[in-house]
Amino acid sequence: AGTQLKMVVLKNIAQNLQRKFSRSRQAGEMKEGHFAVLASFDGNSKRFMVPLCHLSNPAFVRLLDEAEEEYGFSQQNILTVPCDPTELERILAADWRKDY
Repeated sequence: AGTQLKMVVLKNIAQNLQRKFSRSRQAGEMKEGHFAVLASFDGNSKRFMVPLCHLSNPAFVRLLDEAEEEYGFSQQNILTVPCDPTELERILAADWRKDY
């Protein structure tokens, strides 16, 4: 039950970020069904447009848990995860080969 509640909260955060970016960016820059994530670790940062379907990827959810511990749920503008960008690329690429 706790995991399901956390997933609902994370999905709401992602949708709110998507709406905020949709209003502040040019049309077409933010794809529907995506949210912005900043992977940042040891001075290395990269912005990603992540499809909502990744919210069911266990490796991505672990990153969100780490972000909650590090930054809390009060992040503004873009969701930041404490992860090297190459690691997030690996997680997202692996997710495309699986059905969650």
